[in-house]
Amino acid sequence: MSDRGNVTPGAGRSAASLGARFIAMVVLAAGVQLWFNHHLGLSSETPWVALVLGTLSGVLGAAAQLLHKAELTRLAAWLRAPARWVLHPAVLGVLWGLALVGGLFVSSVMVIPDAAAKGRAILCSVERTSPPQPCTDQRADSPQRDLAAGLARFPVLTSPFGRPYRLAVPGFLEETVSVYPFVGLKITPDRDLRRSPSVLFRPSSEGIRALNSGGTFTVVARTPVAGQADRIDVIVAEQKAPAGALLVGRAQPVSPASAVMWPLELDSIGADPSLRAKMLLAWSNVTVLEPLQPIRSGTVLVAEIRTPQRVVVSRKDVTVGSEPLVDAALVDAGN
Repeated sequence: MSDRGNVTPGAGRSAASLGARFIAMVVLAAGVQLWFNHHLGLSSETPWVALVLGTLSGVLGAAAQLLHKAELTRLAAWLRAPARWVLHPAVLGVLWGLALVGGLFVSSVMVIPDAAAKGRAILCSVERTSPPQPCTDQRADSPQRDLAAGLARFPVLTSPFGRPYRLAVPGFLEETVSVYPFVGLKITPDRDLRRSPSVLFRPSSEGIRALNSGGTFTVVARTPVAGQADRIDVIVAEQKAPAGALLVGRAQPVSPASAVMWPLELDSIGADPSLRAKMLLAWSNVTVLEPLQPIRSGTVLVAEIRTPQRVVVSRKDVTVGSEPLVDAALVDAGN
């Protein structure tokens, strides 16, 4: 009696086991590809990845067209041995283990800005600084990404329980974020971050006179440091500015309540009608100045106007709170 078509139980189990291992390898490859795409931005659309895949596809296609059936059979037999080695349970287990360890300890932070975003997003470690320091480009452990390029992606080290980082985005307050494995973290600044405060500086009459004569305007941030001299950070470098109100930070409209208070301020100092009209016109002309670094709540800002001879004629110290716009009138230096 012919035994054609009979399959021994051992051969059936071996084929089933090989098929299961092949499926496990396909699932692993798909998961790794998704991980690379999500956290590193590498996919089949990435130029060099597309080049490698295209080259492999071209080689296999050429082999299928150029080789005879017998040569293809020999090629398949030659590839079968390394394929069985890759699909060996021990090798497959090691590859799955490496993928899981990599996924548990490497993740990413993605900042998705709007189309008009400018500047650079900065991500800083929280654990390596004592005492805590602002997240600025002066720190060696601060990777930066240009927001004008679109999606800003930061691959980072994490842990199964998450890891904290500090994120600084121009125009927004610095925030502490927690990054977890596998899924990472996506940040849309307009939705997830708090806007950085802006300060409207209104020069005094002497300040307006100095700016009209070629004077300069500057703003620095003064931060107390325990046991040391105050740290001074330049917010607006010394520069010539128009003789009007100077808005440092994000452009935004002046609230009607603030505009109502301006005439009352001038009346309180006894300004004559001519000076009153001149000051109100100047304050209504608002110039937006981009700060060199974000303005933080609780910071003391010191604004000064100097004459061309570098004599300070108008000055104001402002403690920034949580409100989105601070309205501050500079006073003559002699007052």
